[in-house]
Amino acid sequence: MSIDNSWLVSTDWLGRHLGEADIILLDGSFHLPNSGHSSEQEYRQQRIPGARFFDINRVADLSTELPHMLPSPDDFTGHARAMGINANSRIIVYDMTNMSGAARVWWMFRAMGFDAIAVLDGGFQKWKHEGRTIETSMPERPKPGDFAAAFRPSRVRSLTDIEALIGSGVQIVDARSAERFRGDAPEPRAAARLGHIPGSLNVPFAEFLSSDGTMLAPGELAGIMTSHDVDADKPVIATCGSGVTACMIALALAITGNDQTAVYDGSWAEWCDSHAPVETGPPSKA
Repeated sequence: MSIDNSWLVSTDWLGRHLGEADIILLDGSFHLPNSGHSSEQEYRQQRIPGARFFDINRVADLSTELPHMLPSPDDFTGHARAMGINANSRIIVYDMTNMSGAARVWWMFRAMGFDAIAVLDGGFQKWKHEGRTIETSMPERPKPGDFAAAFRPSRVRSLTDIEALIGSGVQIVDARSAERFRGDAPEPRAAARLGHIPGSLNVPFAEFLSSDGTMLAPGELAGIMTSHDVDADKPVIATCGSGVTACMIALALAITGNDQTAVYDGSWAEWCDSHAPVETGPPSKA
C-alpha cells in the first residue's frame, strides 16, 4: 500500500509527519559520473533532519561492471536493515536534484516487495527553498531493522527479455534526452554505440517536472505520454542510460494509475556494449 494512497508526498505533509516513529527518511541523491558532484558528500553537509543516506552505487550488485544494478534480495535486505528499516516502516525518499535518484530508490523498494514508500515532491531543493529546517550534524546510527525483501521479478527486465520483445508491440520507453536517444549527443559514460533500442519510444523525463521541480498533475503526465505516442493505460518497459531516470517513467505512470511498469535495469549502459541491434534518429512511427 502506498503512503496515504499516493506515491508522492508534499513538503507540507512531511513537515507535519517528520519525527513520527515509523517514518524513515532516505536521501537517495544521485549524480551522473561526469557531474563533478558527490551525493554522499552533499548529504554529509546538509540534509532534511533525520535522513539516512541510500547510496544507489553501493546498494547494488557489485559483481558486475554495469552501474548500480539491482542487488540480490538478500543483499538488499541487509542494506535496508542496516538503515534501520522495519517491515512496518513508512519510507519517504528525496534527492538533491531532479527526483530521479529518489524515483530509483522508490522503484528498488517496490521491486523488493515493499510498497509503503513515497517520493518527496520537489525534493530537498523545495524543502530548502521554503525555509524549512536543515540538519548539518550527522545523525546517530539507527538500530538495525527487521525488513525482509520479497522480490517481484515482474518489475525488472533483462537484456535477453528486451531482445525477445523487439517488434512485439510492447511499449519500450526511453527516458533520456531526445539528443541522446537519437544518437546525436554523447552519453555521460563511455558508450560503444549511440542511439536507442529499435522500436522504442522517447519521453525525456525532464518533461514530467514543473518549474518548481515538482511532478506535474496526473492528467498532464498522461498527456505528455500521449504526445510521445505512449499509451499511458498499457504496460510499459522503461529504459534510460543506466536504469535511474527510467524509474521516473515508472513513477509518472504509477501516479496516473498505471502501476504495471517494469524497468530494464541494464539500460543503455548494457545494451550499447552488447551485440543487440541499435537504431538512431527519432522514434519510428507505427
